[in-house]
Formats: sequence, structure tokens, C-alpha cells
Amino acid sequence: MSRQQSSAGSAPAGSAASQTPPARRGRGNSVGLGPKQIVDAARTLPPERLTMQAVANLLGVDRKAIHNHVPDREALATLVALDALAANSTDVQIPEDADWQTASRIYAYGLVDGVIAVGGLARHLSQGSPLTAQTLDGTEAVLARLIEAGFDQATAQRYMAALTNICLAFARDVIDAAQEGTATRLHYLQAALAERDADHFPHLSRIARQPEDTYDRQQLEFTLDIFLAGAAAADPDPR
Repeated sequence: MSRQQSSAGSAPAGSAASQTPPARRGRGNSVGLGPKQIVDAARTLPPERLTMQAVANLLGVDRKAIHNHVPDREALATLVALDALAANSTDVQIPEDADWQTASRIYAYGLVDGVIAVGGLARHLSQGSPLTAQTLDGTEAVLARLIEAGFDQATAQRYMAALTNICLAFARDVIDAAQEGTATRLHYLQAALAERDADHFPHLSRIARQPEDTYDRQQLEFTLDIFLAGAAAADPDPR
């Protein structure tokens, strides 16, 4: 046996030769990779670094293995957002004796708090089938109260779509303001007024100088009050 062969065969356990990284695994299906493992890995990445390749690197697989289960980055981000929503959402319990207004508020608070907890990935949540699946129980409960109150099915459906849109929009506003570190609407208003003659916009100028916080719970309550009052006026059979 040559000296070179002998040295290679007796490399110590802590040497570089013994620490060679394992070869990249093959396609996802062949190694037991599934959506849960992909989402678990993706959730460890900040939103700005979330890519198919970054997840593949974390899992030690070829990017094609990720594509076996998730078609693209947008779908991946949606899966991660929905997983975060499920993990952060409280179990919304609507009492049997709650009227439709109370049921709506409980539903709204639960959805808003859950979406805010998702953070930067919340923009990937929309009124599609995945989000609907996450909110089935609450939606069914509110719909039941609406029908019992005399709303027809079509009106109740439109009502739920509007209520969900309000919740998503408010939650995203709060997230954007938190990420920017400022009240974004106020910032844009002040910037716009700085380029114009403020005397032409006296009301907006006063708001820019003494703004209300439109990202707090009071703003959500105000929005819900207006929405519920409008819905009550449209109720064909008020009870």
C-alpha cells in the first residue's frame, strides 16, 4: 500500500475528509418531501428572502423537488401566510344567542388579529378558497345569524364578502404602518401637501398637523359601526 493510500485510509474523524457535506438529495417525491416540510422550512425565512431556491437550500434538495409540490414563489408565500394565520388565529367562538351584529364583530376581531399576526406575508392572503377554508366556522356562524335576522341568501353572501374585505384592508394597513414605522397615509398626505399650496387645502392641512390615529382599535370599531349601520338599513326584515 502506498503512503498516499495509507494516509487517505486513516484520516481522523475530525478531518475535512470526514466532514464532506452530504450530496444534494434528489426529487422531493423520492425522498419523502411534502408540503408540510416545505412550509416549515419556508417559515424560518424572512419574507424578503423567501424564494424557491432558498427553501431548497434549507432542505438540501434540488429546486425541482420544491416545484413538485409548489408551482411558484407566489403559491409558496400564500401557503406560508395561511400556515401563519392558522397558527396565530384564536378559536373564534360565537355564542348561540349572539345577534348578527355581535357575531360580525367577533368574526371581524378574530380575522383582523390573525392577519396582523401574519405580518409581511399578509398581502398574499385574499378571498380565495384557502382563506375561506381557514374561516369556515366563523363565516357559517355569521351567515346563520344573518339568515335568521331576515337577510336573503344573496344579500348575506355580499355582506360577508364586504365584511371580510374590510378586515383584510384594515389589517394590511396596520401591518404597513408597523413596517414603515410611521402612519403611511399621514406621511403621504404631508408629502403631497408639501408640493402644493397648503392654503388651498385648509381641512387637509389641519389633519396633517393634528392627525387622528387611524390604525388603532378605535378605527376598526368606527369602520364596523358604519358598516353595520348600513347593513341594518338594508335589512329587508329587521328583527
